[in-house]
Amino acid sequence: AWILAVAVWGLMALAGPAKAQPSSQTAAPDEIRVLGFDGTIEIKLAGTDRWILTTTNQVLAASDQLRTRANSQVWLRWSDRSVVKFGELTEIEILPPQDPEALPGLHMLKGLLSFFHRDKPGRIRVITRGAVAGIEGTEFVMAVDVLDNQERTTLSVIDGKVALSNPQGTLVLTNSQQ
Repeated sequence: AWILAVAVWGLMALAGPAKAQPSSQTAAPDEIRVLGFDGTIEIKLAGTDRWILTTTNQVLAASDQLRTRANSQVWLRWSDRSVVKFGELTEIEILPPQDPEALPGLHMLKGLLSFFHRDKPGRIRVITRGAVAGIEGTEFVMAVDVLDNQERTTLSVIDGKVALSNPQGTLVLTNSQQ
C-alpha cells in the first residue's frame, strides 16, 4: 500500500506548476494563495453560490471553496511557504485556523492531496467527513473517495507525523505508514 502512495506521489510530482508565478507580495499570516495550476480550476467565494474560474495568485479565505476538473491539478501555498498539491476532481473548503498559532485548514470533500514541506514541520489541519488529520509532518498523500454516501480516506505518510482522529480514537502515523 505504501508503494501505491509513493507511485501516486511520483505521478503527481512529474508535472510541476507550469503556470506558477512567484509572488512579490509578503503573505499575510493566514493567507493561502494559488501558486499554479494545470487545466480547469474553479472557486466559489464565501457567501456565494456560483463557481468561477480562478487564476494564479488568487488569495483564498476561510469558507472559500476550490475544485479541480478532470485532467486538472492545482498547487496552493500557505503563508509559511507550505505547498499542497491537489489532483483532478478534488473539492476542498478553506477552514479558519483552529487556534492563534495554527494556519488555515482544509475540509477535504473529495479528491487527492499531496503535502510537501522541507523546512520546519507545517501545522495544517485537514478535515474529512470521517476524521481529522492534525498535520505535524513534512510529506504525505491523502485520498478521499465517496461512493454511495460512504467516505473512504487513505492517508500515506512519506516523511513526518500525522495524527488522524475521529470519535473512536486517534492514530498517529509516521514515516512509511498508511
